Parts: sequence; structure tokens; C-alpha cells
Amino acid sequence: MKKKKLYTIYKITNLLNGMIYIGQHVTENLNDSYMGSSKYLKRDIIDFGLQNFKKEILFIFETKEEMIAKEKELVNKEFTKRIDTYNRSLGGGGLYTLGQVSVKDKEGNTLMVSIQDPRYLNGELIGISKNTVTVKDKNDNYLKVLINDPKYLSGELKHNSKNQVTVKDKEGNIFNVSKKDQRYLSGELKYVFADLICVKDKSGNKFQIHKDDFLKNNNVHGILYNRIKVYDKNGKGFFVERNDSRYLSGELKKKLMQQ
Repeated sequence: MKKKKLYTIYKITNLLNGMIYIGQHVTENLNDSYMGSSKYLKRDIIDFGLQNFKKEILFIFETKEEMIAKEKELVNKEFTKRIDTYNRSLGGGGLYTLGQVSVKDKEGNTLMVSIQDPRYLNGELIGISKNTVTVKDKNDNYLKVLINDPKYLSGELKHNSKNQVTVKDKEGNIFNVSKKDQRYLSGELKYVFADLICVKDKSGNKFQIHKDDFLKNNNVHGILYNRIKVYDKNGKGFFVERNDSRYLSGELKKKLMQQ
């Protein structure tokens, strides 16, 4: 028997700083691993660890139209202008914040301005996460510091996710462990995103779906399809098309070369 589609509105909360994200999701399983399409949210999930985020289902509807209408109502212009939300676009398909960026001034005040704002272009206002990294101190407190912070460079402050991986046990509990944890190496603990694939639909929306759904869905394609991670001569890693001339010529390497 085919499962019924559920049209949901959900909220994800960063338990460490109170930032929230509200979105829509169509699913047959309310307990799936979907955690939103916001690149800002995904970045913080990597930095802070998935265990520090809570997902709640706010509404369940019978139709897609009802779901979209509710998202449009909740994620309005005022909501996207707040500094405690990851949402950058209007709900229901709006694009109010397209062409805008979250920045901070010399005093550390956070605001959103146009990417054409002279203060942003001349460097007076900088992106809120530019040149920063999320770290933990010796008391396991989380904070963001500049990448050239002496305490970070000396090792006093540790990168939160360094040498760790987010896993799920057989009861569905999600947490971080060392990549050398024997339970992870043996397969007892599974990488939480192991069965998920990053995809993009025809409108350019990016999200994650289960690999089985990906095989059955002709309306999306994998974001990294026909792409490969490479390293330049300075050890910087990034993704390129497999037919990129720099990769084919050997200028970009598939493996990180020893310095």
C-alpha cells in the first residue's frame, strides 16, 4: 500500500544560539532526516554538530497549496529581516532577500544590506561569517572567532568538527563521535547522511532526499553529478566538472599532495 504524502511546515532551532529556520517539506515519514535547504543552516550544522539542532513539525496539511500558503504567512518580509533566522527568502517562493547579505559593522552590530551597498563593497561592512571559524574552548563552550585568532592558531581553541563525524545509532539517536571510534569504523554507528543525496530541482532549489527516492524522481538531479573534488597546488580543495581542463591536464589533483 502506497504511503500517504504529508505536506508539512517545520521549524529547526539552533540550541546553542537560538537561530531558527522555518520551511516546507513533503514527506511520507515525519521522522526522516531532512534538515532544510538553507546553505546558512547547513553551514552551521557542520560547524556546531547536528546534535545541537532541534526539528519540530509545526503543521501538517492535506494539500501542497495549504502548505505553501502557511509558509508564505509565516516567512514574510518582517521574518526574513530578523537577525535570528536562517531564512533569506520569502515563504511560498518569494525572493525578497535575493541580492542582499547579512553583515556586521565595526562595533559588531548585525544587519542586512544590498550586495551593492557602498559600505559592503568598500569593506566597511563585512559578511557575518567571513574569515571566522566555529570553535570550542577547554570548557566545551562554542564560539566563533577569526581564523587568525592566536588562540585558534595555537590550538588552545579547537575546531568543533575536526576529526569528528555525525552518526546515528540503531535507535535513531544522532550525535558526534571521533572518526576513529570503533563503533563507527565497524558500521555499528552509521553516518547520518549516508543514504541522503544533495539534489537540485528544475527551479534551482537545493535539498536532500533519500537515495531510493532519487532513483525514482525524474524531476531532480544530483548537485555533484559528474563533478569531482580536487586539490590545487596549495592544497585547497573544491569541486569541478570531470571534464575540467585543469583536472584533465593534471594541474588539479584528485588527492591532496603532501607538501
